[in-house]
Amino acid sequence: LALLVGLTPAGAESKPAKAVKPFSLKDADGKAWSLAGQKDKKAVVVLFLGTECPINNQYLPRLAELHKEYAEKGVAFVGVNSNTHDTATRVAGHAKANAVPFPVLKDVGNAVADDFGARRTPEAFVVSPAGKVLYQGRIDDQIGVGFKRKEPTRRDLAVALDEALAGKSVSTP
Repeated sequence: LALLVGLTPAGAESKPAKAVKPFSLKDADGKAWSLAGQKDKKAVVVLFLGTECPINNQYLPRLAELHKEYAEKGVAFVGVNSNTHDTATRVAGHAKANAVPFPVLKDVGNAVADDFGARRTPEAFVVSPAGKVLYQGRIDDQIGVGFKRKEPTRRDLAVALDEALAGKSVSTP
C-alpha cells in the first residue's frame, strides 16, 4: 500500500458500488475475526492501517474517538494491516502502544487489501452488513501529505456513517 493520503477529495478516484468478499483474519490473540460475524451490526468500518506512516499514526486518536462515538450506534470498527514489512507481532504491539480500542488484524499476502482495492494508509471503508462498500476514502481532511489543519473542514468518514445509519445513500461515496 502506498503511504499517501489527502491528495484527492474523498470519492474522487472511484465510487464504491461493489461488494467485498467475506474475510476472516486473526487478531493479536490469534482469535479469528470475520466480516460475516458482524451481521448484527448496522455497518462495519474497515480501516487499512500501517505502523510507520506518520499520517496514519496521527489519526489513531481520532479513530479511537470515532469508534467510541459509533460503537454505541451499532457500528463495528476493525483495522487491517496489509504491509508486508509489518509482522503480526509488530501490528499487535503498535495497536497496544497506541491504545487502539478495536481489533487490528494482519492481512498476510494482501488478499483483503486487494479485494477492497485499498490504496493507502490510512484508508477507511464503510461496509454494509451485506458486504456492500458504501464509502471508501479518507477519515477527514485535517491531516495530509505536507499539511495539518487545526481542525478538519469535512469529517468524511463521520458523514458517511451518519448518512448510512440514517438509511440514506452516502453523498460522497
